Amino acid sequence: MCAVNINLTDLGITALPSQPCHIRKHQCPICGSKTGFSIKAPEGYFNCFKCKVKGRLGGGMQVYRADEARKAQSDDYRRRVERWRRNTKRLVPINETVGMKYLTEERKLSRKIVLDCGIRFSASWQSLNRSAVVFPLRDTNDATRGFQGRYLDNCEPRMTTLNAPNVKEAGVFLTAGAKRAKRVALVEAPIDAMSFAMLYEIPAIAVIGTRNLPDWLVAHLKGRDVILASDNDAAGEMVAITWERQLGGGQRLRPTGKDWNGEL
Repeated sequence: MCAVNINLTDLGITALPSQPCHIRKHQCPICGSKTGFSIKAPEGYFNCFKCKVKGRLGGGMQVYRADEARKAQSDDYRRRVERWRRNTKRLVPINETVGMKYLTEERKLSRKIVLDCGIRFSASWQSLNRSAVVFPLRDTNDATRGFQGRYLDNCEPRMTTLNAPNVKEAGVFLTAGAKRAKRVALVEAPIDAMSFAMLYEIPAIAVIGTRNLPDWLVAHLKGRDVILASDNDAAGEMVAITWERQLGGGQRLRPTGKDWNGEL
């Protein structure tokens, strides 16, 4: 590893802009390139496309050359594979677990919809060693792209997501029939998806961890009647607006309370 301390003064800069932007007018202090050096403001991260050094201005930050960056990426991938293997190995059927009791008694979901959606249980989800109900996140080909765990205690964090090691775009949670139904609802969380499906007998899709729909899902929903059923709060309204813009339309439907599980 090459340890380099590059400061603003080394580049003839007094201060970085406070607004996000990329600065490309300075010469790389490592290789001298006048065209390949870029600084990301306001954070101060830099990258040279010619000599492949990366780092952050000031503070004695480490600069990784291309071969070292590839090794770091390989090590990170191995860690993700091991984390995926360890956590998926712990998953068990939810029948006769406290997870089923939580979903059917506290959340008032039917046993049938819980089983139909393939929900699992883990007595030790991720590195927090807390029991959780675990929702599969899939794509339209039924490939598992990840899992979201909802912990059964009242501690934070309440939910954590685990993506498959080779996944670039996140999966979504689908209730039965959501892949092919002409009319489908978009909601924010798996429990809301199952609640909506029980209330209206309309399949639902829960988008996990982002306001933006994955590109593959936008393409899959093209030409279908989509209900924008995000939460009934300010954040939910922003989500619905984002979804409508991505899809080019959609029908807004709000629960009377904050979310659809509260309607059961």
